[in-house]
Amino acid sequence: MTAVLVIKHGALGDLVQAMDALQAIRRHHGDDTVVALTAPAFAPLLEACPWVDRVWIDTRPGPWQVGAWLALARRMAAARFARVYDLQNSGRTRWYRRLRRLAGDRSSQWCGTDPMADVAHVDPTFRQRHNQDNLARLLATAGITVEPQADLSWLDGDIAELTPAGRFVLLVAGSSPGHPEKRWPALSFAVLAQGLVKDGLTPVLIGGAAEMAVLDEIALVCPGALNLAGRTSLGQVAALARRAAGAVAGDTGPAFIIAAVGCPLTWLLSAHGNPRRSTPRGASVAVLQRDAIAAITVDEVRRALALRPSGPAADAD
Repeated sequence: MTAVLVIKHGALGDLVQAMDALQAIRRHHGDDTVVALTAPAFAPLLEACPWVDRVWIDTRPGPWQVGAWLALARRMAAARFARVYDLQNSGRTRWYRRLRRLAGDRSSQWCGTDPMADVAHVDPTFRQRHNQDNLARLLATAGITVEPQADLSWLDGDIAELTPAGRFVLLVAGSSPGHPEKRWPALSFAVLAQGLVKDGLTPVLIGGAAEMAVLDEIALVCPGALNLAGRTSLGQVAALARRAAGAVAGDTGPAFIIAAVGCPLTWLLSAHGNPRRSTPRGASVAVLQRDAIAAITVDEVRRALALRPSGPAADAD
């Protein structure tokens, strides 16, 4: 039995978009051991993933932390992976490849976009295609066929105490703290939530600790909203999305989970996003984009909002 390494640090949306590729790698390698190298924040997600046997934590050392870089390179060399799948394809991971070779491992194939790699995918149109299509083309060079829409039924959670009665719509009002320009205004979300309540739908606000203040602001304007700030795991987000009538979100990680499990998603984007490369894929995704995300009006979102016609899909995959 051999082992292979898959490198994917994140962010969350990128990791969800890599699930098709990860499922294909698992299928291709049968009983081989699949090790995932990821950032600490995403270790729990990959530990729950049935296509991964072991998770290595990458602390992503700074350029001055030479000892940490060498320790990781030696660990990778000692493992003698039959193949390394670099799904991150960054300058950092290409350095990992070079250091691994310096540490003595010259036998493993490296599947990545580095033109010096053993299994290379070099394409000048790389940045013009969707991330998932690029990963599929990358793995094709290694003889692996990627099937669209990975089976994420394993990503689940108990939502018995979180689900409102009747039909509900998920509102994901957050964004990366480092990119506030990707966040639709809280007041716009609040006005949208008020309209949903009038239509007999419960707005369900989801987000992490970083979004608590924003979600509290929305809930203050719209008391009819259910505020789940800081109360949902990624598995519970997936479970809620399977039962929701629809969802509205900006360019943030949970949006990719919501779309991937089949919930109709209205995705709000500023000029800082690239829908050609990274639109969440799912059964129904509508994209609204303006140079400044605040220029997207509530009326536009309401017109674009797609809902399951028969209400929550309790038996969704």
